[in-house]
Amino acid sequence: MPEKGAPVPRAQAVYKALRRAIIEQALKPGMKLPEDSIGEQLGVSRTLVREAFGRLAVEGLVELKPNRGANVAYPTLEEARDVFEVRRGLERLVAENLAGRLTAAQSAELEAHVRLEEKAHEQDGPESIRLSGEFHIKLAEMTGNALLLRYVQ
Repeated sequence: MPEKGAPVPRAQAVYKALRRAIIEQALKPGMKLPEDSIGEQLGVSRTLVREAFGRLAVEGLVELKPNRGANVAYPTLEEARDVFEVRRGLERLVAENLAGRLTAAQSAELEAHVRLEEKAHEQDGPESIRLSGEFHIKLAEMTGNALLLRYVQ
């Protein structure tokens, strides 16, 4: 796990930017993802964009079609249910790991994050979705379990 504040490799930055845009629905299901224009927007090569598409395809967020490029995936109802079932299991594991172990500083950090989420919910935009995801990642980070964090991410 890289140190906090350490520079993020460019390939990882491209992946994170695209993943975030998909999760926040700035890139909608079915939308075509042209390598060249995305690379141009992010200031990276098409190779790095293709690499990010591959990782996102493994996660089920992008569909890769031979000779047709990439599109944002349309999850089926069954896939969405499966994802939520796995998430519930992971979050239960996170809660079990943290039970009785949170420091006062960690509790304060989580409370501050919840206040940010509450403000964002009032505006009902993508910020709310992003903050909710960050909250779960924060919790997983606090477990100190790098593998659990990776799965939650």
